[in-house]
Amino acid sequence: MPLQTFFDSDLRELPLIVAPPVPQGIAPPSPAPQGPQVVAMTAVNVRSGPSESFEILGVMQQGQAAPAVGVNAERTWWQIQVPASVSASGLAWVSAGFVFPINTNNVPVAAPPATPTVAVTPTLARPAPGYECEVISRAPEDGTVLTAGTFFDVVWTIQNDTDSAWRQDTTDYRFGEALNSVQMHTGDMDYDFMYSVEPGDSTTIVINMRAPTQAGTYGETWMITGGVTTICQFDVTIVVE
Repeated sequence: MPLQTFFDSDLRELPLIVAPPVPQGIAPPSPAPQGPQVVAMTAVNVRSGPSESFEILGVMQQGQAAPAVGVNAERTWWQIQVPASVSASGLAWVSAGFVFPINTNNVPVAAPPATPTVAVTPTLARPAPGYECEVISRAPEDGTVLTAGTFFDVVWTIQNDTDSAWRQDTTDYRFGEALNSVQMHTGDMDYDFMYSVEPGDSTTIVINMRAPTQAGTYGETWMITGGVTTICQFDVTIVVE
């Protein structure tokens, strides 16, 4: 999008987006020399429970070790000891995909805390009257079952049902919101159109995504925008098992 076109937009209508705080590093207690422990293979989020739905309490840095005191029934999350300043119980969880377990064969299964309930509230403004599109096709279809952690592409074919072209220099497609705030896309938040789409014509939009590591239903809404106007919205929903 040309620089002049951007500055010509009415920036006062744009919402203020506040970046979330960066999780702080934590220092778990030192494991016993031959005791069960996990070692971070890369920086990994430490959470209050065994899923991405739980709060991030801090970060274990690459090479840090923590005593392992429990594991979930699927052995996909380890329960570790952390300082009381991080968790009042002295316990937290890390994803098994980011840590290396040592002497953990006899670690017991730990009961996870209750999964937090997140209300799904529509937050996106609906398209303005006269601005609309039609989703000709979408793959995968809503409700497709995927394995946890699977990388996949969502491909939409969108038809311009308005009486105006979606101009390459003024139209974008961008991320709108995620079901229960769990994002799946692995790339940028917005993209420029590579070419203009005339009324009645269609375009193909491809977004790279990764299925979350925890079982559940997930989804994302994307939208086509012209300046600060939402032209249309389209989405996808998957199930992780």
